[in-house]
Amino acid sequence: MALAACLLGYGEVGLWLQREAERPQSWVKLEDNPYKKWIEDYAGEKYQAAVKVGIGACGDYAHAQRRTRHDCYCVI
Repeated sequence: MALAACLLGYGEVGLWLQREAERPQSWVKLEDNPYKKWIEDYAGEKYQAAVKVGIGACGDYAHAQRRTRHDCYCVI
């Protein structure tokens, strides 16, 4: 859970920068950009697949915690 913000945030920023670079007259340029590889990696299929797995894992964890807390409240 501690790294969820990084996982999701980097994925979103990578996608946004890639989409922004595709727009005409955008201030984001991939050509000669020192962060081009970073953008391509985090916007790429493999990383985006990892983001989907991470979102699922976060959802599963949250769901399990909700049930656990509900069970605790029922005991009280």
